[in-house]
Amino acid sequence: MSNIEYYAYEVRFHEAPEGHKERSHYFFSLAAIFDHFTPSEVGCSVQTLYRTGVREGRKYEGRRCVVRRFRIYRKPQRERA
Repeated sequence: MSNIEYYAYEVRFHEAPEGHKERSHYFFSLAAIFDHFTPSEVGCSVQTLYRTGVREGRKYEGRRCVVRRFRIYRKPQRERA
């Protein structure tokens, strides 16, 4: 059984960005956020998020959004014969 920890990032906008209905969006990496949104939509660059050290318990709060990291819990998979 695997003890790998999985994490995701939530980007929660204060107001939904233009062209989007939802305020919350989820990604598996900080860089993936910027494949979907521009730095001006997020309000910062990917480098800023890395420098901030976004991790569980520590978030980035900006003028446009909040970015936080959280653990994803998975059921362990059985070993296959």
